[in-house]
Amino acid sequence: MTIGDAFGRGEQRPQLRGVSGWLLLLCIMLLVVFPLRLASIAWAILRSPIPMSGQPLSIVLLAVVPLVVGIIAGILLYREQWLGLRLAQLLFSFQLLFAAPALIVGFWNVITAFTIVTAATWLAYLFRSERVRNTYFTNDASRDAAEVFR
Repeated sequence: MTIGDAFGRGEQRPQLRGVSGWLLLLCIMLLVVFPLRLASIAWAILRSPIPMSGQPLSIVLLAVVPLVVGIIAGILLYREQWLGLRLAQLLFSFQLLFAAPALIVGFWNVITAFTIVTAATWLAYLFRSERVRNTYFTNDASRDAAEVFR
């Protein structure tokens, strides 16, 4: 049984549009949870007993860039702006790009695995969701561009 079967023959499914459901959860995650997670990772790196001369500052600075991009993406997603969608897709793509080699090299831990699973899940949602397509692709030309990822 599909969602379309739940409605009668003459009835139409309600159009999924706007920031609610999983998309609202993503905005909250980008604005609240993601910054807290990055801050905890940066704090753990700074407090690690491994001596790093001059590198903690560069690691913290590398954590600030995704933090800022994530917050901007969350705000723009909530305001239903197309740039927010692209920034979120870029952010999760970079998370996959940088976390996957850590697993391949053998630096496996729960945080790395969690990062890969959450980034892949949110990226799949942003590319496949009907709500995302209806909210951020309003005219026919951009809707055709969205069909490439369908």
